Amino acid sequence: MKKVFSVIKWIAMMCSISGNYFVNQKMVLGMWIWLVGSTIWLFLSIKDKKWQETIMFAVYTVYNIQGVYLWG
Repeated sequence: MKKVFSVIKWIAMMCSISGNYFVNQKMVLGMWIWLVGSTIWLFLSIKDKKWQETIMFAVYTVYNIQGVYLWG
């Protein structure tokens, strides 16, 4: 199970970085990718009871949804 979460964290990291890249290119695709990454991080932080990170990723997720709405 530990390996599964390690793979999930790698996926979240790749989504966060690539999403940021596409946002910098002013592409709405970046918001969608970043939304996936933020949502994964949000659930992982809840699972690990990291409440400061949970708040941060909850806010990021809301911002990603807002970005998709405004850019889409």
